Amino acid sequence: MDPNIVTEDLAQAERTWKAAYQALAADTGPVGNTPLRRRLLRLSTLVVRLRRQTGSSAGGRG
Repeated sequence: MDPNIVTEDLAQAERTWKAAYQALAADTGPVGNTPLRRRLLRLSTLVVRLRRQTGSSAGGRG
């Protein structure tokens, strides 16, 4: 696997995660935020998986 592709995938996943987190943080009410929480959970799993593939521990415990 080309490490540059994984690195680009990881960078994109982290940007998407940050946007989802900010959207959830900006949400003012408990109603209707379930899709945001689910998206953040899926993205968190993706970021962890990609970090393990690249051996990156940036922003995490490794």
